[in-house]
Amino acid sequence: SCIVPYIFNGLAPKEVIVCADATSEATQFYTEGTFSGDFDLEYASETVSKENALSSLNRLITACINSDGTDLDSKIANYLDWDSAIDYYAFACLIGGMDIGAKNYLLASYDCTKWFFGAYDMDSTFGLWWDGKKFLPDNHYPTVEWYAYYHRVMWLIWNYKRDEFKARYAELRSGALSENNVALA
Repeated sequence: SCIVPYIFNGLAPKEVIVCADATSEATQFYTEGTFSGDFDLEYASETVSKENALSSLNRLITACINSDGTDLDSKIANYLDWDSAIDYYAFACLIGGMDIGAKNYLLASYDCTKWFFGAYDMDSTFGLWWDGKKFLPDNHYPTVEWYAYYHRVMWLIWNYKRDEFKARYAELRSGALSENNVALA
């Protein structure tokens, strides 16, 4: 049997999913990454090579490293879906994910150009230690500002898209992530 890739808008798909599986300067977007030690290539459609996936990811990282905050919508938006990044940041804050600021997140792309954030491996949330055997002390709980200094994308959001972040956080807390909805989960 033959597997025929499906066609999207006349083009073969260029889907990629990477996982930030370790804490490093690369997974915090402060230096370019590799697929050995920083990120794991979880999936790539047959039209995307490992080299192309890494090159695309590093284009995003480099744009974030070099940003002075004036190019977020004109340049970085070509490589990063800001809505997914803001939602991820808000979600990380809400659940107090100790290790999802620099690792344990997914980045997915449908075209090997623009990337979307997603949560992964949420074992250190709501103050729980990663192995589930203890809770972190109250003063060790991450804050909104803590995340901003832990990951370059969150730093850019906190410093240059704060109003968008606050508005989206308020929207999520009054709707999908309301106290009632979170308590029922």
